[in-house]
Amino acid sequence: MKRYRTLFYLGAFYNFAVALLAFAFSGHIFPMLGMELPADPMWFELFLGAVFVFGIGYYWVGRDPEGNRGLAALGVVGKVLVFLVLSIYFWAEQIPAAIWLLGVGDAVFAALFLEFLLQKNLDTQA
Repeated sequence: MKRYRTLFYLGAFYNFAVALLAFAFSGHIFPMLGMELPADPMWFELFLGAVFVFGIGYYWVGRDPEGNRGLAALGVVGKVLVFLVLSIYFWAEQIPAAIWLLGVGDAVFAALFLEFLLQKNLDTQA
């Protein structure tokens, strides 16, 4: 169980870091990646807020994995969605590889979160 606690704490840290760094340094990150700043940053900031809130959820799962399996399942869905959307934009050459790689990180976490959910299901059936 300690492994899964650590996994979800790492997931929380990942989300917190992405959200806070992107929010604090978006004025530098966008130009560095060859992208323009959004004309209206509200949607980007709302997205970062959602990333941060999901991080809170992963922290809660880390504190009580068995009691927060629903949050873990929601995390799988959210991380797969982010990976798929970023992949579509990457393959359409609308975002740089650096942003897509963040989505690859989400895909890795999604797979590990799914492993947790499947392992718990296997344990309850035994």
